[in-house]
Amino acid sequence: MRLGHRLRSAFPDGQLYAALRGSGARAADPYAVMGRLLRVLGTDPERLPADPDERGRCTGWRWPGAGCC
Repeated sequence: MRLGHRLRSAFPDGQLYAALRGSGARAADPYAVMGRLLRVLGTDPERLPADPDERGRCTGWRWPGAGCC
């Protein structure tokens, strides 16, 4: 993680990774995963969209200063 922070300027279109754990009983909830990704990107938890579609749209382009959430 520290290396990622140090190298982020070299990769401005970086990617996020989330372990979804497959489709079995232990599969991660996509709605919760999107919430975690948005929080990691700096979204105030109080401003997370409740609607799954809106949360997905924000996850697709939420970068610092982008204005979503």
